[in-house]
Order: sequence, then C-alpha cells, then structure tokens
Amino acid sequence: MYFILITLLIFYTVFIFWKWRFIKFSWKNNAFFAPILPVIGTMYLPVMYGCTDVITATSYVGSKVGFPYNVWMIFDYYYFTKDPMDIKTVLHNLSAQNKASVYDDIAYLFPNSLLIAHYKDWRIRRKAYMKCFKPSTLKSYCSDYFQNALDKIDNMRKEKSDFAMSYDAFNRLTCKNFFTTSVGLNEEPGSLNIFADKLLEFEDDLAKKLVNPLIHVMLWYHLHPGGIRTANAIKTIRSIIKQILEKKMHQRADAKADFHSEDNNAELPLLDLMTSLKESIISEKDLFNDMVFIAAAATDTTGHTLMMAFTFLGMFPDVQETLLEEITRVGSNITFDDLLKLSYTEAVINETLRLFPVVPFVGRVLDKDIDLGHKVIPRGTHFAASIFDLHRDNRYWPDPLKFNPNRFLPENISKVQPGTFIPFSTGPRDCIGKAQAMAMMKITIALIIRNFKIHSKHKSIEEFQYISGITMKTRQQPDCHFSLRQ
Repeated sequence: MYFILITLLIFYTVFIFWKWRFIKFSWKNNAFFAPILPVIGTMYLPVMYGCTDVITATSYVGSKVGFPYNVWMIFDYYYFTKDPMDIKTVLHNLSAQNKASVYDDIAYLFPNSLLIAHYKDWRIRRKAYMKCFKPSTLKSYCSDYFQNALDKIDNMRKEKSDFAMSYDAFNRLTCKNFFTTSVGLNEEPGSLNIFADKLLEFEDDLAKKLVNPLIHVMLWYHLHPGGIRTANAIKTIRSIIKQILEKKMHQRADAKADFHSEDNNAELPLLDLMTSLKESIISEKDLFNDMVFIAAAATDTTGHTLMMAFTFLGMFPDVQETLLEEITRVGSNITFDDLLKLSYTEAVINETLRLFPVVPFVGRVLDKDIDLGHKVIPRGTHFAASIFDLHRDNRYWPDPLKFNPNRFLPENISKVQPGTFIPFSTGPRDCIGKAQAMAMMKITIALIIRNFKIHSKHKSIEEFQYISGITMKTRQQPDCHFSLRQ
C-alpha cells in the first residue's frame, strides 16, 4: 500500500513539474478537476460516458462539462473548443500546422502522406499539387462527373421500382470519379469497387481505437481483431493503388510522354503531375502514400456527404421539390458553366455539410505560444477544433437542428458569421479538393434528382447517431429509397 502511495506521489510530483505550463493554462477551462490517472490521463471520461469514437466523445463530454474543456491523452494535453474565432486564429497560424498526436494512430494507414506529413514537407508537396486543382482543370473534369452520373443512373434504372441505396453505392461512384479524372483511367476495373468497400470496412474499428490509449497502435494492428481487420483492409487498398499506378506508369512509358516539361505540367491530371515530380521534390514512396490518401479522402468524404444529402432530401419533400424546380430550369445537360446556376443545389450541399461535416474534428499541435487575445495557448498544446459542435451551436445557427438550405442562398449568406461554417477546415492546411468535391456533388445530385424521387422514413435530424474515425458516418445505415420519376 505504501509503495503504491509513494509511486503515485512521485508520479504526480514529476507530472506537475513537467506539465506545469499546461496545468496553469487549463485552470480556467472546463474539466480541470477531472482526475489525471497514470497511463490514461483523463481518457476514462469518454469510457465513463459510454463513448466509443472521437465525435461521440468530443460532443458528449462537451455537452456535459461545456466548451472549452481539457483532456489529457496519456501525457499529451488537449484543448477542445468550438469557438469560431479561436479556431480561425489557431488554424491560420503557421505555428499550428502540424497534426496532433491522435493522428499517430493513423500513420500506419497513410504514412507521411499529406494527412500527417510535417508542415515543411507538406507545404512543398501541396504547392506542387495545386496545379491540378485550378478552375481550368476542374472544367475538364466536369464532363467526366456528368458521364459517370449518367452511368450510375442507367444502373439505378435497372433496379426495382422502389429501392434503397447505401454508403457503398455512393463511395463506389466517388471512387470512380476520382480515378477517371485525377488518375486518367479509361476503363473501370472491378478493383475500384473493392477499394471503395474496403474504406468502409475498417471505419468503425479505427473509430474505437482513436479513443483507446491503453493499447499501443502497433499492438492493436497485429493483435486486436479490429486492428487486424483494419490492417488487412489497408493492405488491400494499398495493393490496388500499387497495381493501378504500375499500369499507368507502363502506359506513360510506352507513350514516351515527356513529364518533365513545365508546359506539360500545367494541365496534367494529378497522377501525371505527381509522376513528373518524382525524385525532384517528392520521393516515389511519398508519391505512393499521397496517392493512397488522396484517393481514400476523395472517395470517403464525398461519398458519405452524398449519402446524407439524399437522405435529407428524402426526409424533406418540400426541399426536394424546390431543388427539382431549379434543376429543371437549368436543363439536363449540365456543364461547368451551369454550376453557378445551381445555387439552391449548392445550398442543399452546404446545409448537409453543416449538419454532417464529414471530417468533424481537426487536431493540431502548437509549435509556439499562440495569443488568442483573451488567453495565450502554450506551446506544445494539442488544439482540438470540434467542427461538428460549431456547426450546431445555436449562438450562430438559429434552430440548428432544422434542415434549412435557405441559410446558404446568395441573399442570406451574409448572415452566416465568418468562421462558423468550415466543412473543409480552414487555413493553409484546408481541403485541397473542395472545389472538385462541390462540382462533383452538384452534378451528381442534379442528375439523380431529375430522374428519381427520394423518400425516407426518418423524420428528424435528432434521430441520427454518428461514429467517426477520420471521417464521420451514421452508426446505422440511413433509410434512403429511390423511385423513378414518371
């Protein structure tokens, strides 16, 4: 007994001395008095509240103790907030561009990729890749988005009169969109569907790991059933990407294309551009890791958003009818120039992203102290921004759980307070593909709504429960049925 007491005394003495600047800062934040336990810190709080993933833990603890609040993840101090000005100040600060320690559990999946790379490496690669995300490139992609949506509709027409669709259906579509545009695939190998399905396969397991510090990530991947499933899924995903890249490389070699010309680089698809940069500013290994991550992110985020957008449209027939009226006015052959005309379609997508930010949480570690004006966050703090809770805060969003696309119409957008709507994050390290994602979703939604009527048994936003690892989805498959318009 005395040995335990002495050990605890030594632990807390060393801990307080070592972490004093964080303890001092955390004094004015909620959950300060939550006991900090050896090994797990205060990560017992999510367990105590029955939370098994990041978004449930973040929101539930916040609802119980209030934002901002403190969490000790083993020895790392986390400052959780949903304040829009604090989030903007930190995420735009160049001293807060490296990812928080919670992303270490994901490093096995996407090692040294754009997701987790150190800011100095990330900045060089991001700047180079931006050539592929210009408006001129997006314009050329829209014809592929249009054709892929038509192909999807042709397959949907083969279904029975009233059929349900799920996450995997939309993930497969967004996966195809990415590989036909950014990679330049001329055919649709069956492996693309496997790629999309494998992403869904490990999400629930990874979500549970991110709030469990008791088992080391490498032990989890090799010994825990969920970790083994995740490791096997990512192995398959990486194998598929490798096969596709090797095939494309051989095609480029056979064509004897000159990828090192600056003029050629200007309008190349992403894969071609990345190939041209190989060994100059990016290694072949990092090129591969970036392609795995970008392909996964492009598939998962837009696929999940489409699933929820169609579900919400099925829940609210009046919104669906207004949307159909706009789409009918624009016409059936949607081009890049028509995208600006789809203002209500964009409002529907934005309202979906407000209620369902597919990346609900952003974490950064501070390299220097950052002055927020009302407080100074100390260097070494892991800053955690809850986009999910910010988007549902009634201080900024009247009747926040009401699905109301009118909030985002051109005549109302000025009423949205700056910094309160950040579905693609904010600052230098925001989503690189947000323009492509919006264009693809607008074209897909417009074409499907023009051809199909949607209905759902869900009656309110409150019905949904969510789970998140890297991205968020509903715990249960949403009820979303389609029937051909007469």
